[in-house]
Amino acid sequence: LAPSNLEYAKELNDFRNRYKTEIAESIEKPETSTEPTLQIVPPIAEDAFKNTDSELSTYDILLQKGDDAYRQEKYNEAIDCYTKAVVFNPSDRVTMLKIANIYKLIGNNTKAISFYDKIITLDENCTDAYFNKGLVFANQKKYDDAIECFEKVLKQIPEDKEVKEQVEINTKYEGYIKKSLKEAEKMLALEEKQIPSTIDYSKVPNLASEARQKLAEIMPTTIGQASRISGVNPADISILMVYLRRNGAHE
Repeated sequence: LAPSNLEYAKELNDFRNRYKTEIAESIEKPETSTEPTLQIVPPIAEDAFKNTDSELSTYDILLQKGDDAYRQEKYNEAIDCYTKAVVFNPSDRVTMLKIANIYKLIGNNTKAISFYDKIITLDENCTDAYFNKGLVFANQKKYDDAIECFEKVLKQIPEDKEVKEQVEINTKYEGYIKKSLKEAEKMLALEEKQIPSTIDYSKVPNLASEARQKLAEIMPTTIGQASRISGVNPADISILMVYLRRNGAHE
């Protein structure tokens, strides 16, 4: 339905108010504690659903219960409390970030990315959302996506040298991992590259004497096997591969 549909807007408003009432009635007031608790002042809602004093009280209780559950590592309970709190303040990016980060912590990458995207929809310049989303992509080995997120962070905070340096380190690190994976793929390809059973190592020029002797004794069937023979170094493998290419050997 289009946003201008008044009937749809009225139904949505009624549903949201009913849901808020159900949440408020199900919440028990926490016992008074002398210990300091994390209090988050909710930002002003940017939509038409403005909070009343009663709703603000329920909102604060939900945040407090969520913070307590998180400190006790009751992550599902914390998510439940924070999610209900967001109903009262749909523009609360701080609480959404908490939800996303908990999902990242427990390994639910799909949910984490979903909430980071919601935050970015509300604030396209939210560096925390981009940075943590990049970390999720890195854990999934989606390094191109991770680097894209980190680069967006760099564009948002060019003046913050300390944060910029940290993001650059992460970006370079992900690039290094990506390069290492490509090298590993090359090694797997070499593992299966065949060496003809009829090869005469005495005719392979420039091989070290020890490598020539070991290769002739063991007669490895693939480059991968040859590279693991004691006394055969990477230079010998490179010479052998050049020889095989020149003499028409196939994988």
